[in-house]
Amino acid sequence: KFVFDGPFAPPPLQFALEHGADMVMHSATKFLGGHSDLLAGVLAVNSEDMKISLKEDRTAFGAVPGSLEVWLLLRSLRTLRLRVLEQSKTAGRIGR
Repeated sequence: KFVFDGPFAPPPLQFALEHGADMVMHSATKFLGGHSDLLAGVLAVNSEDMKISLKEDRTAFGAVPGSLEVWLLLRSLRTLRLRVLEQSKTAGRIGR
């Protein structure tokens, strides 16, 4: 299995599942959350079997986010693309 840890390569910049990764880990606390008010992580998979297995594990062990965390993450995902692309443009300008 190929697992990609993508805290500094969020979805608007890179889509690891489309390039052969079996699982991608994202820090929702960093780019996905974007407001420093959320503590969470995301595992994205491209296999239905792996998805079902992860869901069963998370449900059985109680490692699921609460409703407030989910609301905060959904709120932040609305601006993810804009935030990440603008941050990348700014970093490029600073680097030049």
